[in-house]
Order: sequence, then C-alpha cells, then structure tokens
Amino acid sequence: MRLVPKDPANATVRLEGHSAESELRDKLSKEIKQELGAEMQKQLCADRDRAAALWKTIESEFEEYQRNLEAKISDELLDLSVKIAEIIVRRELPDRDMLKGIIRETLAPMTDLQGARVRLSAEEAAEAKQAREEGNDSTIRAGIEIVADENLKPGDVLIESRNGCFDAQIEERLELIREKISERGRRSDEDNA
Repeated sequence: MRLVPKDPANATVRLEGHSAESELRDKLSKEIKQELGAEMQKQLCADRDRAAALWKTIESEFEEYQRNLEAKISDELLDLSVKIAEIIVRRELPDRDMLKGIIRETLAPMTDLQGARVRLSAEEAAEAKQAREEGNDSTIRAGIEIVADENLKPGDVLIESRNGCFDAQIEERLELIREKISERGRRSDEDNA
C-alpha cells in the first residue's frame, strides 16, 4: 500500500471535521452578509426619509419666499403707481390710501411678475435701464426685463408676464382711474346726503 501519490502536486489532504468547519464558516458568512444587508437597507431608508423631509422643507420655504417676494413687488408697484399718478397730476394727492385702493383694483389682473417684460417708450426705457444700472431706483428689479417699444408714447406701459399681458397705456389707465375715482366720489356724496 502506497501512502504517497505518484504526483505529489495533485495530492489532496482530507482532515476530519474540516467539512463541518467549512459549513459553519459558510453559514456564519451568509448570516453576516444578511445582517449587513439589512443594516444597509435600514440606513438607506433612513437617508431617503431625511432627504424627503429636507426637500419638503426646501419646497415650503421657497413657496413662502415666493409669496413674500410677490407681495413686496406688488406693494412696490402700487407705491410706484401712486408716485406716477402724482407726477401726472403734478401735485401730491390728498387721499393716497383711496388712490392705492383704486390702483390695486386696476392692477388686480397683474398677479405674477416673475419673468415679466416691461415695455416702455424708448426714452423711458433708456432712463429706467440707466437708473437700474446706477442703483438709483430700487423699484426696478433686476429680474424684470425692460424693453424699448417705439409704438408706445411716454407714460405708456405694457407689461407681459406668464399670466398674460397688462396694457397700461396712460390714456386707458387714466380713464379707468378717473372713472373709479368719480364712482367713489358719487358714492361718498350719496352716503353724506
């Protein structure tokens, strides 16, 4: 009986208990992989939940910022409209609050100024652009595009936004403001009578 194989390079050694140890090692390896996989899955779910919560916070803060910005732009547009009206009538108006109410009603269709384009007469467009560049007029926002329109007379304004077009040509707006002021005056006279 020969104990050494003819080719020692191909010899295999079998130890008793080796297969039980190998099975145990394979079983432990499989359990560790499962536990690590479950732990990684928990971590991944927690990371997704944190990211979703963060995104909701960002969205709500952005919406709040946008509402505040729109309100601020609306107030600035209203104040600027009162200043323009005072320039047109060449004196300070006694009841600015009433005029603001009238202008607010007149401008009600213009609710969204995001990405707005303001068309002015060539001269006024140049002045508005220069004032914005020099920083002299904080009411002219950088996000609002100012365009010179040869068809508009000084004082005419045409505002285009994603909600449509707002025609603020001076004659039409003045007539509308005159009508509303007259109507308020009539109501006031009727109430006092």
